Amino acid sequence: CDQQFEGSWTTDCKSNFTSSGSVATSFTGSYMSIVAPIGPDYGKFDVILDEKKYATVDLHFDYHRDRREVFRIESLKQKQHNVTIRPSGNDTIGLYHIYYLDNYEIGLFEIASRNYQVLKGDSVDIEIKRIGGSKTNVSVTVKTDFFTAQQNKHFVPFNQIVNFDEGETSKVVTIETINYDGEEDLSFNVVIDDATLGSEVGFNQSAMVTIKNSLEPDGKGNDNDKVFVIVGIVIAAIMAIVIVVMVFLLCRKK
Repeated sequence: CDQQFEGSWTTDCKSNFTSSGSVATSFTGSYMSIVAPIGPDYGKFDVILDEKKYATVDLHFDYHRDRREVFRIESLKQKQHNVTIRPSGNDTIGLYHIYYLDNYEIGLFEIASRNYQVLKGDSVDIEIKRIGGSKTNVSVTVKTDFFTAQQNKHFVPFNQIVNFDEGETSKVVTIETINYDGEEDLSFNVVIDDATLGSEVGFNQSAMVTIKNSLEPDGKGNDNDKVFVIVGIVIAAIMAIVIVVMVFLLCRKK
């Protein structure tokens, strides 16, 4: 959307950056996203939405990265909104664009995560999210695309139209992998496109699925294992005490 820069801003022909200025805009819509650079030279900025401080966003990162979505509001009331972005204190910030969605709350579609892992031979569930509104019935196409993994050799190709009824905000598609020979980890892509009836596809329109020979146990599983070990030790200790007591009593009877 159109942005009004105020104060001391300079540009490197790629992004605007400032340590004292602010940027303001207004839009009508149900979703907003801010795209900016991140890096070691950047600090924090405040997001002022409709005259109230909504959030503080930190652009500091160990390495410089261009054009990252650094902030979003997925569910806004469909009306005109006023947004101001200003540095926190004397921090230097950068900014590329402020995006918004104005499609009468029909919404846009994204994949819930950019990365998935699956054990070879198993299936993986991919969540498709509908954000920024869920009015009317719409559909998107979800399909797989090879990377290092090959179709019909390492995974079963998937290409289906996924229908969302009015009010539905999440659907899960299941993709099967093949128990192939070899020990290498392989990857393939899942993408969404062809959104219908004025709906849109968002930034997270693709995900990488890695097929692995073995999956690392998660923290919860490790905690459960520890609990079972502790319980086993306690039971063994109690049984040992019981045996010692029984032997002692038998010896006294003799």
